[in-house]
Amino acid sequence: MILIVDDDRVQGRALELFAEQCGMKAVLVDSGEEALKRFSSDSADYRAVVMDWKLPGIDGLECTRQLRKLENSSESAIPIIGITGYAPLLSKDQCLAAGMNDYLVKPITLEQFKIMVNLYIDQGPSD
Repeated sequence: MILIVDDDRVQGRALELFAEQCGMKAVLVDSGEEALKRFSSDSADYRAVVMDWKLPGIDGLECTRQLRKLENSSESAIPIIGITGYAPLLSKDQCLAAGMNDYLVKPITLEQFKIMVNLYIDQGPSD
């Protein structure tokens, strides 16, 4: 299962559909606060997080930092893939420093999404 964090309902729904096309279920939330709640109670259920950078309240970079703190007790880090429509304002270095594994620039295509899934998500039993 993939946790998708995006406050844009249209973009979030598109990412849900992309996850389904990759054979995975997705949970869509629209804020960093909701992502932290979901992750703290269900982190073992998620194989990846797709995180929008520009969110109301806790932005994607801060949310990523907090998610990384929450998972310190687990054995392995869950891949976090940042997404942004503000590429000139957000660098890969900022994403990596916050704890993201990589990032994509909106608009995201199904092919780009599949590449990230294949690169970062273990292709064991899909869920």
